Amino acid sequence: MALISASWPNPSDEKAVTEAVIGAFAKANSFAEKKGTLNSYEYLNYAHKTQTPITGYGAENVAKLKAASQKYDPLQVFQKSVPGGFKL
Repeated sequence: MALISASWPNPSDEKAVTEAVIGAFAKANSFAEKKGTLNSYEYLNYAHKTQTPITGYGAENVAKLKAASQKYDPLQVFQKSVPGGFKL
C-alpha cells in the first residue's frame, strides 16, 4: 500500500503533478505485475480520483454492493446526487 501526497505552490503545475503521480502508480503496478505480486486492491481512503478502488473488492462483492444500493437507495441518490467519493 502506498500513499503519494504532493503539494505545489503554482496552480498551473497541477496537470504535471497529477501526471507524475499517475505515472508513479503505473510504474509500480507494472513492476508488481512483472514480479507476479500485483494485487488489484486499492485502499479507498488513499485512492486517487483516476483509480477505481471499488473494483478491487472483487466482482462478487461489487455485485453485493450494487444489490444493496438498488434495495436501499432505489432512486440512486448516493450514486448520482451526492458529490465526491467513488460510485458503484
